[in-house]
Amino acid sequence: MRELPVVACSLSAGERPERRARWRALLEGALLERREIPAGVRLVLASGGGVEQELRALAALERHCCAFASFEVGNANGRVTLDVTSSPDGVAAVRELFS
Repeated sequence: MRELPVVACSLSAGERPERRARWRALLEGALLERREIPAGVRLVLASGGGVEQELRALAALERHCCAFASFEVGNANGRVTLDVTSSPDGVAAVRELFS
């Protein structure tokens, strides 16, 4: 019997509203583009105003609670990117998180 990867978030129900609010505030103010990539999703955000710092902070938090996914932040051409990827079993969950 093969072991299946766990595709779950370890945040408690009490922690989720605050985390959602932080993501919502960041994305509502800075999101320029969302597109699917082969193993997940890429978000492109306008930089400035603390966007990169907040994105890096949120990505670090997500790495702890959503171990099934990878959160990589980049910065190029005045834009900040977040690539969220996963194994094939977690791609749908990643795309749903950032739909």
